[in-house]
Amino acid sequence: LAELLTQRSRAGIIRPTNPIDLGDIFDFAVYEEIVAALCRDPEVDAILLNYGPMAEFEIERGRQMARYCVEQARAVAKPLAVTVLVTLEEEEFFRQTLGAPVFHFPEEAVEALAAHRYLAGGRETAAGETPPLFDPEKAAALLPDKPGFLTLPQALSLIAALGIPVAPWRSAATQEEAVAAAAAIGYPVCLKLAAASLVHKTEAGAVLLDLGDAAAAAAGFARLAEIARESLPSGEDWEAVVMSQVSGGRELLAGARRDPVFGPVLAFGAGGVGTEVLEDVSLSIAPVDLTQARAQIGATRIGKMLAGIRGQAPADLEALGRALAALSQLMLRFPRIQEVDLNPVLVFPGEPGLLALDARIRMGSVASDQ
Repeated sequence: LAELLTQRSRAGIIRPTNPIDLGDIFDFAVYEEIVAALCRDPEVDAILLNYGPMAEFEIERGRQMARYCVEQARAVAKPLAVTVLVTLEEEEFFRQTLGAPVFHFPEEAVEALAAHRYLAGGRETAAGETPPLFDPEKAAALLPDKPGFLTLPQALSLIAALGIPVAPWRSAATQEEAVAAAAAIGYPVCLKLAAASLVHKTEAGAVLLDLGDAAAAAAGFARLAEIARESLPSGEDWEAVVMSQVSGGRELLAGARRDPVFGPVLAFGAGGVGTEVLEDVSLSIAPVDLTQARAQIGATRIGKMLAGIRGQAPADLEALGRALAALSQLMLRFPRIQEVDLNPVLVFPGEPGLLALDARIRMGSVASDQ
């Protein structure tokens, strides 16, 4: 590579060191040779391509060069990021067509490559062949056709179909149904308002806790009816979710989001109010098998605590790992799903299993799943 740079330099001012400054070399073919050489070099861990053709006649050749560089990096599974140093229109064109991470500032690209290396540290091997953890046909039947957030009953039903345990719950459309559901589940219960437009239930005051008898359940449903009249669009359908009031345990977050560049990204960490306060969340890119899911859990402070410290019994890390792996399979199987948020998920040190207490799932507008 040093010899190539020296030969192609017009003024002989280039120092063939790392980082490479191409100086007076203005030749797309040379750029392609350089990137190909870097891709072959085992000492090079990642490549950042600062793309910046300035003249109009350079644009098409520059795009061809960028595509070639992406192909070379992909062929050897070497991370590559692209910074577009021209117009915002060209940046957006690359983001939509290049098939590689595209950034506006080099600093962002470097941070992304560093994050990729950090995430890959626990993924020295590719995801193994984890057997299907749920019935895809059963899950597909629970997905609505239109975009937007699922209602809470829809989301809880889908999570249960993945094999992730959910706290006992029932839907109620009337006060009488709410009281009957609470009696069947067993007191105490909580009531949650469920409507398509209501995403943040707690902020709306639409989660009522510690309802200990039939009178409290009836009053709770009446209160949710008031909130529905005040907060929901006129005529929108709603119902109440009556759920067992589960106490104790550790609150966790498990979720996934579809990133436009990296695809499905899984998240695990401290849940409840601890999600924002503790900032203890680990991320991984799907697919994630059971072993990788366990490693992701162990990458958090809460995960280390759940493994058992100072005489405390461990939580069921296998069940947690299975839940993450199931979310990975869900996101890969159904591209329409854009976001899944399970918060809180309860685990109980010394006891098997887990319980999901709430779920938020958002669908995209893609016409069909592949």
